[in-house]
Amino acid sequence: MSIISMFYTKANIRNMKLPTNAVFLTATLFLIHSCKLEKKEEASLKPDGKTIYFERCTSCHGIDGKMGFGGAKDLTASTLSIDQIVNQVTNGKGAMAPYKNLLTPEEIVAVSEYAVSMRKK
Repeated sequence: MSIISMFYTKANIRNMKLPTNAVFLTATLFLIHSCKLEKKEEASLKPDGKTIYFERCTSCHGIDGKMGFGGAKDLTASTLSIDQIVNQVTNGKGAMAPYKNLLTPEEIVAVSEYAVSMRKK
């Protein structure tokens, strides 16, 4: 019997189960904890209205807010208040679809604030 085979007897393998299980459990708990921390950090970030606008709104309003495809209004000439814009993005109006099921309330506010920032000054 060689020296290496002496370390892999059944008795030694049984004794190794506890440390192996402890290492696996520790690694699993660390991974779960890390995932929870990552979600908290993501949730604390404020949504970027410009990014949301470019992803969701440019097909009708255009990059500069003036495109007007399918009856979309010129956002640079809008006189709506931020509350009115939030309501319109949330619930839709005319040909504009509602976004209440697609965006979070925070994302709706962020994209509405970006739309206000596009106004001519």
